Amino acid sequence: MNYWANLFALASTTLGRSWLKMCLPNYGIEYNGDLSVTIGGHTCLPWSLPEVKTLSRDKEFIPEVQLQTNKCRNPDGDSEGPWCYVRIAGNITMDYCDLQLCGRVQTYNPLLNKSSWPEQTTVTEGRERSVLGQARKNLFSPRTFGQGEDDCGQRPLFEKKNKTDANEACMLFSRWCRIVGGDDAEVGSAPWQVMLYKRSPQEFLCGASLISDQWILTAAHCILYPPWNKNFTINDILVRLGKHNRAQFERGIEKIVAIDEIIVHPKYNWKENLNRDIALLHMRRPVTFTDKIHPICLPSKPVAKFLMSEGFKGRVTGWGNLKESWNPAVRNLPSVLQQIHLPIVDQNICRSSTSVKITDNMFCAGYKPDDNHRGDACEGDGGGPFVMKYPAENRWYQIGIVSWGEGCDRDGKYGFYTHLFRMTKWIGKVIEKMGGSDDE
Repeated sequence: MNYWANLFALASTTLGRSWLKMCLPNYGIEYNGDLSVTIGGHTCLPWSLPEVKTLSRDKEFIPEVQLQTNKCRNPDGDSEGPWCYVRIAGNITMDYCDLQLCGRVQTYNPLLNKSSWPEQTTVTEGRERSVLGQARKNLFSPRTFGQGEDDCGQRPLFEKKNKTDANEACMLFSRWCRIVGGDDAEVGSAPWQVMLYKRSPQEFLCGASLISDQWILTAAHCILYPPWNKNFTINDILVRLGKHNRAQFERGIEKIVAIDEIIVHPKYNWKENLNRDIALLHMRRPVTFTDKIHPICLPSKPVAKFLMSEGFKGRVTGWGNLKESWNPAVRNLPSVLQQIHLPIVDQNICRSSTSVKITDNMFCAGYKPDDNHRGDACEGDGGGPFVMKYPAENRWYQIGIVSWGEGCDRDGKYGFYTHLFRMTKWIGKVIEKMGGSDDE
């Protein structure tokens, strides 16, 4: 009997049913209850509906998951749990169901159970990293995602010219390098960096990242955070691309684009811990890539497996405060884009550093009190990218989104980031829905 058959056999026993009542393990893959209404209050569509079958035909569904009538199910092992298709404003999309998942996956977690993944990487001496594996495959269809995935993460002024920036070696090989106390980023070193800008009154809001010529990625808290009366719409926000200087309009270099869609993760938890702190923005018109405007890659499972190791450093960029506590004084704000390199921290240390509930949809990074190094992202950096370079492909990947922290650069405290690999299925579903609505 295979793994999934064993799992479903357990779920059919008295012990298994009592276990499942507490919470749903394994992302709710074995859930076979009667819930048919989503977290957004929408009634699920029947799985047998022709339009639903069309949307599902290219998906890798687990055979043991029985798609009964219009019940919530998790046939593709989505890490956010059971879901279903719903009809909203005439369009068919997916929505998650309000079911409690177990905080820690009991049997199988594709990111924590690294031994279950196929061998792809070899780590050599020190911080130098070499990789053996298959050629890179795109995650999305250009029809819905837009252009840019083929050469994502390869900067026109650096990788495409066989150059490295001044601080790459620092990030990959040493621990002495050290956006509190950060450094000025080189022009063109983060061409995926985006500035979210408020239309009226005109002001800088948050960081974000360019993932294709149509899509922007940011933190949900940059869009929706009721405690601060924040609930922005497409009419409130512009995106500014190609920027280096924070306040100066860079004529002939930067591009300002309106957005026509904002999608916040339906299970974003602003009330408790900013779990699933992610939002997608769709630009009203595709942007043209330049030396200063170029998309970042999103991680596949093998890339995330390799890069997300304790002590490996990522790079955070932003125009946020240089010191803790918001103060509009010029001395606290950088004139140009800042960058800092921060090591990924063991998840158990992340959890023990705070009283906030930490989930597997987050990771933390920063220096320990005894490291004799300083540095952190700070207010204003939120929504920006945490990126790492994958030497096997000579590309940069976005591994996280700047989410939250308790102050800035405090001893024993770390910055927390949205775990982007765990969000890629949701991203794919959102983008597929946006493109698919044209065909119906």
